[in-house]
Amino acid sequence: MEKSTSARDNSNTHAHTSPIVPKVELIALGRGRLAICVERFDRQTTVLEDGRLAVRRLHQEDLAQSLGIYPGSKYAELDPSSASAIAHLLRNHSSQPLRDIQGLARIMLLNYLVGNCDNHLKNLSLMHEGAWTRLAPAYDIVPTTLFDRFSRQMGMRIGRHGIIDEVIPEDFVELANELGISEELLRRTARELCDALPRSIDEEGERQARTGFEALAYDAENLIADMLPRKATLESFAQR
Repeated sequence: MEKSTSARDNSNTHAHTSPIVPKVELIALGRGRLAICVERFDRQTTVLEDGRLAVRRLHQEDLAQSLGIYPGSKYAELDPSSASAIAHLLRNHSSQPLRDIQGLARIMLLNYLVGNCDNHLKNLSLMHEGAWTRLAPAYDIVPTTLFDRFSRQMGMRIGRHGIIDEVIPEDFVELANELGISEELLRRTARELCDALPRSIDEEGERQARTGFEALAYDAENLIADMLPRKATLESFAQR
């Protein structure tokens, strides 16, 4: 559970309207304060015979650990690129490498589209279950471009550009090459996100407004408006 100090500090509500998240709900704490409650993907619950709830912690490691990077260097761009280094890691260690590399591509496009520049190595993880290793679900996706105090420098470069506003359609061609996937696969993923994401954000904002969080409908509108320049860039790549 994460807590914001007031309804005005709405980074938590923006995180809530982001897609590709587990079960999540907003809770009013009183005095204008909100809490966002997210179901953890690294916990497994079981109801025991006596009715008690047992919680088992699943083994996960963030990609800074997996790649031998110190936490203080989590924003460092890897050689030849973070995208290619992570794809190489998944290709060699994932139990389903193609699916996980496709998932990585989707997360990277999502981060770009919503304006999450805090996409560093500790915000991606591997899950280990017995002999299986998989890329963990996306987490900590926040549209940082909505907040002036955050840098526009992305945690992971896209193509040749690290500043989110400088990314051009050709950078996604290079990203596909770095990930080792076809341009058409990345274009299809881009088309799906550009089509579904604004609609999903709008619908979630309206849903939350009906439950008493009226401001979320306006937050959703602001997020969609902030996304428009990046959506145009991504669509330019997707429609080639």
